[in-house]
Amino acid sequence: FTGVFVEAALAQADIDKTMSLAGCISKLCHQGDVSNDGYINVEEWKRICQSEDMNKILKEIDLDVSEADILYELVDVDGVERVAMQEVITGFARMRGQARSLDVMLLSRQTQSFIKESLLRHDYARRLLLKLDSGVNILDKYMLSLESEVSSIKEQLSQDGTKEASMMKTRVQAEPNAR
Repeated sequence: FTGVFVEAALAQADIDKTMSLAGCISKLCHQGDVSNDGYINVEEWKRICQSEDMNKILKEIDLDVSEADILYELVDVDGVERVAMQEVITGFARMRGQARSLDVMLLSRQTQSFIKESLLRHDYARRLLLKLDSGVNILDKYMLSLESEVSSIKEQLSQDGTKEASMMKTRVQAEPNAR
């Protein structure tokens, strides 16, 4: 029973600490949002990260100031360099605990980016192959047409050659009579 009580107390303390950090981060974000638009851009983020309070928060969740840029990059999923304050708070909450979760989140982000790029390249390659296939079909039809024309010309030459040979034979036979 004591173990369950201690475990519950530790869990509650962890929740309380997370809520306290979220409140501090929220306050820093509101103060740092100089554009007053509810979003944190890269420049605002850099100023926030220079504050002593943010350095304390980063240490609290086992992050270095240099890793704060990575956190911003992870939270800025669409890459527009503009993040809602709530997303920043949620990102910090996820980072709380094991510092290795930052690496996992970064890897996940890079994987998503790789998949997106791969799908775009796959689609481009598919379109090129369709164009190539279409071109090959056109060339096949053209080759069949040329083969038909060549065959027709050969037949015509053969008939013309037979007629000419026949005419020459008739001429040769007619010449001795003319002498």
